[in-house]
Amino acid sequence: MFKEMTQHPDAGIKVIGDGEAASISIAKYRGCILAINNLKDICYYVTKYQLEYVTTADFLYMAVNREIILIETAEEIWGRMIQSKRKLPFSTFSEYCSSIHR
Repeated sequence: MFKEMTQHPDAGIKVIGDGEAASISIAKYRGCILAINNLKDICYYVTKYQLEYVTTADFLYMAVNREIILIETAEEIWGRMIQSKRKLPFSTFSEYCSSIHR
């Protein structure tokens, strides 16, 4: 499985990094939830192996809903990730939350 993802992927699928491949392999064989931020690169394998996953956005949303952090803190974290050139689905955490409630 690891070798397939890092050296010999299915036709039309690009090779992924060792870290992503290791995480996917462990999640598949141990039945774990995969924590991932860049779903674009591994979407094929998440679907192929029917993996459950969470993203940073999911973690922030859960933390706010469980009152572990304030929404303002989540907004600050989100803003810092945007400044660090992280690819996020929305420009603010509030926009992300609004998209979930539709």
